[in-house]
Amino acid sequence: MIILGMMAIFLSACKKDKDKPEDDSYVISCDLAISFVNANGDDLLDSSLAGSYSFEKMRLYYLINDSIVEVYDTNMDVPRNMALITETAPVQLTVLTFSEPEGQPAPGEIRTGTAIAYLQLDSLDTDTITTEWEQGTNHFYNTKVWYNGVEQPVHSPFEVMK
Repeated sequence: MIILGMMAIFLSACKKDKDKPEDDSYVISCDLAISFVNANGDDLLDSSLAGSYSFEKMRLYYLINDSIVEVYDTNMDVPRNMALITETAPVQLTVLTFSEPEGQPAPGEIRTGTAIAYLQLDSLDTDTITTEWEQGTNHFYNTKVWYNGVEQPVHSPFEVMK
């Protein structure tokens, strides 16, 4: 009986408010999941392998108003807008491709644009990530992605051969 009462409380808490707009949440989807392999199929993000990339040496830069700006915000949980996902095989690098433009669009307004990011894997290897994005009052997401000029899936992990 107690369990049924608790379920009733939880279910009533999940009801939608019919007077409230359905799209009152904010969706951000501008991250990529990338794995790097060599011609032999070796995982270049696996730190136990000789010749792999060191995550600590990687840097991300955004092209903002014709200036290249290194991404580093000490107030964020992920200050460089990159993280390693080691639970996958091969290991994946998650990269936030662009921080949102200034200001919110007006209700019903949709903004679109192109962003360029540079991923420095080591001192000799820097790749270019180009994205087309869309922003509305309740969303910001990538609509197209190119990695070094090659179109990639927007919402699926992809592999880059080095």
